[in-house]
Amino acid sequence: MPPAAVVAVAAGVLLLGGGHVPAAAAASGKCTRTLAAGSGNLQRFVRRLHRGDVGCLRGTFHTSLSIHGGGFRLKSVPGARATIDGVVFLASSSHDVVLAHLRFRSNDTPTLRVNGRRITIRGSEVTNDHRGICVSIGGGFERWGIARGVALQWDRIHDCGRLPATNHDHGVYVEGAVGTVVSDSLIYDNADRGIQFFPNAQRSVVTNNVIDGNGEGVIFSSESAGGEYSAAYASNNNLVTRNVISNSLVRYNLEAWWGGPVGIGNVAKANCLWNGAQGNLDLAAGGVLAIANVVANPGFVDRGAKDFQLNAGSPCAGMGPR
Repeated sequence: MPPAAVVAVAAGVLLLGGGHVPAAAAASGKCTRTLAAGSGNLQRFVRRLHRGDVGCLRGTFHTSLSIHGGGFRLKSVPGARATIDGVVFLASSSHDVVLAHLRFRSNDTPTLRVNGRRITIRGSEVTNDHRGICVSIGGGFERWGIARGVALQWDRIHDCGRLPATNHDHGVYVEGAVGTVVSDSLIYDNADRGIQFFPNAQRSVVTNNVIDGNGEGVIFSSESAGGEYSAAYASNNNLVTRNVISNSLVRYNLEAWWGGPVGIGNVAKANCLWNGAQGNLDLAAGGVLAIANVVANPGFVDRGAKDFQLNAGSPCAGMGPR
C-alpha cells in the first residue's frame, strides 16, 4: 500500500515559491525554502531539499508525495497549517526526515505510508474521512522494507477507516517496523484499532497517548506464513504504558491475538482503561504481561468536543499526553 504561499523573511527580502535563504537559518528552525500552493510542484520542491533544509508550505496541495532522500524538515509556515491532500509515501531510502505541523488527508489510503528510517511526524493531523488506514508504518515490508525508528509525537490521528467497521482499517498500523515510538498523541474515532501491532512490530513504545472511541484500542498480534507473508511473524518486545485507552466501540481496549507465533516480551503497564465494548483486557492468548493497569473513568474535560485533557482529581492523572 504505497503511499501553501509560504512567506520567509531573510535579510529584509520576502521570498515566495521556491526561494532559498542562507543555510544558517536552518539551525534556528527558520524556513530555508518555501512553497505556496499553486506556485510550484510539491514533488519537485521536496526533491530539491538538501540536508539541513527546512522546507515550509502554505495552503492546500492536492497531490500525492513520495520522499526518497533525507536530512531535512518539511513543515507549515509559522502561524498557519498547510494541508497535503494526497497519499504521502516515505520510501525505504528516506531517512532523518521530520514532517511537522502539517495536515495530511487523502481520498486514497494509507494517508501516510512510512518505510524509511528515523522519520518523525510531529504536531500534525492525519485523517481521511473514513476511507481507510491513516498511518501505515512498515506496510508491505517484505517488498517495501522494514521501517526503523519512526516517531509519532503530539499528533491527532482520527476518523480513519471504513464504516461500518471492516476489521482492517486502523489509525496507526505498525506492520513491519523496529523501534517505533507513538507518544503524546490523540488517536480517536477510527473504525478499527487505534494502534495495531501486526504482524512484525518489534520494540515499539506507545506512551502517554489518549486512544479513545476507536473500534478497538490496541492489539498485539502475529500471523502465520502464507498468503501475504512468506514467513511467520510475531510482534515482540512492545511496551504500551501510561496511555488512556477508552470507549472502544467494537472490541476490547487492549487485546492479544496470535494468528501465528505467540509474541514475547510485550508489556501493557500503568494504562488507564475504561468502557471497552467487550471489556478492557483480553490477554488470555498470552504473549503480553499486564502490570498495574487502572480501570477507571478518566474524566475528560469535554470528550464531545475532543478535549481529552483530564479533569482535576482524575484517577488517571499522569496518563495521556504530557
